[in-house]
Amino acid sequence: MTPTVACVLRSGGRYTPEWVLRLKRGIERHASGPHRFVCLSDVDVPGVEVLPLREGWPGWWSKIELFRPGLLTGPTIYLDLDVVVTGDVAPLFRACDRFTMVHERGKADYFNSSAMAWEGDMGHVFEAFCRDPAGHMERFRRHPRIGDQAFISELLVRE
Repeated sequence: MTPTVACVLRSGGRYTPEWVLRLKRGIERHASGPHRFVCLSDVDVPGVEVLPLREGWPGWWSKIELFRPGLLTGPTIYLDLDVVVTGDVAPLFRACDRFTMVHERGKADYFNSSAMAWEGDMGHVFEAFCRDPAGHMERFRRHPRIGDQAFISELLVRE
């Protein structure tokens, strides 16, 4: 199955479609095999397959939509828009055999969602968030455990 490289662009912040195109060019330069590149977004990104964001969740919380049931079920790599690809991405594709996140240095049970990889339907993450989006956003709004990465790491470490 062809792996998917995904990113998320929510309008109104510091990121623009140009950031998506930079990430896409970096992947194209460093991917040796076929792949699909998609962007979940609420704006058009010329030359990129855009999957519409459906929820109105602000900022980084839009990343939770990556886990909508049935959306991305094959091997998937997610990268934040500020990630700069400088070398071979094959190791990332190999990491898709199980859910993988960047480990937050010095914190045994905390991870960073700037790079994630998985294969299969991760809809349970989306469904868990949908049970109380406002509550989760409030709970994870302060350092050191903040944002989508705190929600995802707590949910998946607890499993």
